[in-house]
Amino acid sequence: MERASLIITSNLRRAMETSNLISKRSSENCKICVLDFVREKALYMSDVPCLSKEEIIKNYPKADISFLPDTNFKDYIVLPEDHEQVDQRIQQFINFIKNYQDLENNEIVLVSHYYFLKRLLKGIFIEILIISTLIKLIN
Repeated sequence: MERASLIITSNLRRAMETSNLISKRSSENCKICVLDFVREKALYMSDVPCLSKEEIIKNYPKADISFLPDTNFKDYIVLPEDHEQVDQRIQQFINFIKNYQDLENNEIVLVSHYYFLKRLLKGIFIEILIISTLIKLIN
């Protein structure tokens, strides 16, 4: 993590605190990019205590909040959040990574949460499995 130049994090307090600690051990120009779509699966209103933009700016000066929407996550989330909603957020994350400038020059750390990471990795493993199976069928 000492070489990380980009930290992608959710705007939940515990993720922001972890990102801040990682950034202190990373390169001097390490950016913290705050994205609300890499947050944990929301089941109840108590699951969505995200930090406001003002709180993030005040407490985490290295954080880039330019990708956060103007509306708060809890204002548009439908509870309880189902698999499809989480998968849509995963697709947003994948699209973000694909479109991020200078990605090849960055060592990225993703600070997210259990369920989001579980679904993300499950999708990646399934994709790898399908591709490797197709390659075996072709050969």
